This record gives sequence, C-alpha cells and structure tokens, in this order.
Amino acid sequence: MAYKFTTFFKKDFLVVTCLFLAASSIFSILSLIRHFHFQSQGVDFAIYDQALWLYSKLQPAFSTINFRYDLADRFRPIMIPLSLIYVLLIMNQLFSYFRL
Repeated sequence: MAYKFTTFFKKDFLVVTCLFLAASSIFSILSLIRHFHFQSQGVDFAIYDQALWLYSKLQPAFSTINFRYDLADRFRPIMIPLSLIYVLLIMNQLFSYFRL
C-alpha cells in the first residue's frame, strides 16, 4: 500500500512541478515581450532598477523617486541576492524575468 502511495505522490509532484515551470516560463516570456515593446511601467521599473543598482554598489537603496528606502517601501529581500546577478550581467531585464 505504501508503494502505491509514494508512486502516486511522485507522479503528482512531477505534474505540479511541470505545470509550475511551464506557467513561470510563459509569464516570464510575456513579461519580456511586453518590456521590449515599451509597454512596461516606467515608474516601477525605475524604482527597481535604482534599488538594484545601489545594492550592487553596496550602498543603502534609497529611492529618489518615492523618497523611501527600498526595504521600507516594499519588503523584497530577494533584491539583495539579485544585485549580484545584476553586477555580473548588467541587464535591466532581470526583474522582468523574475517578475518582481
């Protein structure tokens, strides 16, 4: 009985994982297409870009757009590790791909 349960669980987990990866890929591609056609929101893009740039320079991310610190405005601790990727690649589409 336990063997059938674990086999069933593995199949369900695989299906859910594949659906998650497919949906993530589709929405990431759609986000990049939207950005490349100049339809992404400029203000949010500027806030994220400024925060990533300041984190990559190891400075506190104070936004000159809304006059708040990044972690005080919206708690996104993922921005700090993403800044390392930003330093290595210097690509502005990074947060379009991660859908921040």
